[in-house]
Amino acid sequence: MSSIALKNLWAEKTRFTITVGGVALAITLIVVLISLYQGWSTKITAYIDATGADIWASQKGSADMFHGFSAMSSATRDAILRIPGVQRAQPFVGRQVAFDLSGKDVHTFLVGYDPAAGVGGPVRIVQGRGVTSPGEMVIDRVFAKNTGLGIGDTAAILGHPLKVVGIAEGTNIFVYQYSFVDQGEARDMLLSQTIDNYEIVKVAPGADVQLVISAINVLPGVQAVSQDAFKELNRSLIDDTFLPIIVVLAVISLVVGTAVIALTIFTSTIEKAREYGVLKAVGATNGRLYRIVLTQSLASGLVGYAVGLLLAFGVMALVEQAVPAFLTATRLVDLALVLALALGMAVVASYMPVRRLISIDPAIVFKQ
Repeated sequence: MSSIALKNLWAEKTRFTITVGGVALAITLIVVLISLYQGWSTKITAYIDATGADIWASQKGSADMFHGFSAMSSATRDAILRIPGVQRAQPFVGRQVAFDLSGKDVHTFLVGYDPAAGVGGPVRIVQGRGVTSPGEMVIDRVFAKNTGLGIGDTAAILGHPLKVVGIAEGTNIFVYQYSFVDQGEARDMLLSQTIDNYEIVKVAPGADVQLVISAINVLPGVQAVSQDAFKELNRSLIDDTFLPIIVVLAVISLVVGTAVIALTIFTSTIEKAREYGVLKAVGATNGRLYRIVLTQSLASGLVGYAVGLLLAFGVMALVEQAVPAFLTATRLVDLALVLALALGMAVVASYMPVRRLISIDPAIVFKQ
């Protein structure tokens, strides 16, 4: 029966190509969307991971780093350091800023860090070096490409001329990118001499993180969460903003792919009604005929999946070159999920043709 199914597909190369093309486009869109979501979801927290923190302390009631604003007295850090089990509390000073660059309004998330401590600085410098003194700046690779800034260039941010001394990776969160300056200068620029936005807390070896979190939360006006919880909080930017859109587009792609397979195989079934009638007349059961249609559907789905993967990887490579902020990450588990969706499309699509098969009268072969 499978040989009959494959022969039917190969006998109608144009129709088979159209079917595979429709499925491939649906698979391409789904893979690109899932990879885009995974890329944003994982890379948006790359900077938080790089801090090596156990706990993040912020102003009570503040949201994530992108939706809200946290401001605490620097004295809070001293109070945190006195808590048993706390090994280190490093201030995080930073917020989104806008500045004029060659007549264009440009945005970046400006972060001040202590080069000596090394906590909260660039994730990975790929060109140049880190900040060693005021008047210097490290920018993200995507930000450099978008703005045209390079090593040795100077930009005036909030009235401070800053020379680019390094270019880093791992601080592109799509909406904007991080830029790093000396923490003392950042405090001057952001008017936060006595204000910390967050405290990056490291607990001593053997200390209970949850007990330390509870102790910090007792401090007035302060809330503390674990590193993992803080990452999830910041990842909500992607889940709340982009995930619903991705889900809708993926569902539309599945419907389109299923419809393409169903319509083309249904049309083929109608055109070959006499052949199926012959098979029924010689004893083929409805179950066997269904396996023919299902095999055709599965073959279309599998070939469409393979072609769709190739197209998806090609599209992502081209788009990442054209739009540096485009972040993708492809996992094997996601590719397995898409394969299951492709096979699911094939199974669902075979329902409409098989209803036609069941209604075929074997006597059709004796009619002129």
